[in-house]
Amino acid sequence: MIQYEPDYNQTVAQYSYLTKDESSAFNSISGIIENEKNVWMHPPRDKYFRILELNPFPYIQTPFKVGNKWNWSLKIGSNWGDKRWLTWEGGIENKYVYEITGKKKINTAFGKLECYTIDATATSRLGETKLTSLFNTEYGFIKLLYTNIDGSKTTLQLDKVIKDEH
Repeated sequence: MIQYEPDYNQTVAQYSYLTKDESSAFNSISGIIENEKNVWMHPPRDKYFRILELNPFPYIQTPFKVGNKWNWSLKIGSNWGDKRWLTWEGGIENKYVYEITGKKKINTAFGKLECYTIDATATSRLGETKLTSLFNTEYGFIKLLYTNIDGSKTTLQLDKVIKDEH
């Protein structure tokens, strides 16, 4: 990514969209910011997953403790709209509120892991969306539970980590 955008300062994440037989239908890349203050990532936003652009993005901020609360905002263009869920004219601004609401051990594909629960809402003139994230300090975002702008639900869960040897 840096060869195309020299000022790019995010870790590149690749999303592979697999078919039932696990062959790759297509791939896309996006970004993750991970530093001593926070971990933030773009959700997958291709094809039907474009709806996730209107939701809170996965985000946790230090200190990692129950009760920590923070805000963020993002301008979103009408190009993210889709007749399957909602279209609009002009840009909107999502205002986000995040809070670490719990810490618990959960069963995962990697065994029982201690995870923080982050509850977030996004509010704009279009309405409200939600995200509940489960975050582990070693693996990152383990589970993402979205409530979309049209009331539908999307759940994404980490079930495999592939370490790149490059």
